[in-house]
Amino acid sequence: MNKHNIKYYVFSLGICLLIFDNIISNNRMILSIIGFILLALGIYLISKEINKKSFYDPYAIKSYEEEE
Repeated sequence: MNKHNIKYYVFSLGICLLIFDNIISNNRMILSIIGFILLALGIYLISKEINKKSFYDPYAIKSYEEEE
């Protein structure tokens, strides 16, 4: 397993557990709780990576030759 893909697996597993619990609906509240926790954890891990993106300024001058 790749370290960066774990967040997507956790997110997907949370969604699958919530859908499975709604389809079966045998009042297994524990599956809904676990699914919701995994879903929230996956969203948190995915959103944590948003700030790590490098900022690219297309209008920044990279050298003096480009300025002229």
